[in-house]
Amino acid sequence: MQNVEVALKNAKAQRNSGIIKHWKTNEDCVWVGSYERKTLEYLNKNQIDYKWQPKVFKMPNGKTYRPDLYLIKEDRWVEIKGFMRETSNLKWTWFHKEYTNSELWDKNKLKELGIL
Repeated sequence: MQNVEVALKNAKAQRNSGIIKHWKTNEDCVWVGSYERKTLEYLNKNQIDYKWQPKVFKMPNGKTYRPDLYLIKEDRWVEIKGFMRETSNLKWTWFHKEYTNSELWDKNKLKELGIL
């Protein structure tokens, strides 16, 4: 089973998850949590060119990190978080240090952008 198929199966099994089609590519974008859903709706409505969870990065400790999205025109990685658990914070801190063209979209930032 391919990774996309596994993600789709997992999304269908969770309560607060689903799939939204990319406005341009018609790819399935699997969201988990209302902030991700609202962000995808915003990006699609405004026809902002993005890639949804396009790459997995390997960390020095052997763990992996997958940012939520990549904004193509801005050359910016984005992590969407409503609540930052300790393990998520460690991964985000490492990623943001390694990739300074990254940004955290929390509740305040999502409100500032007009997504919430």
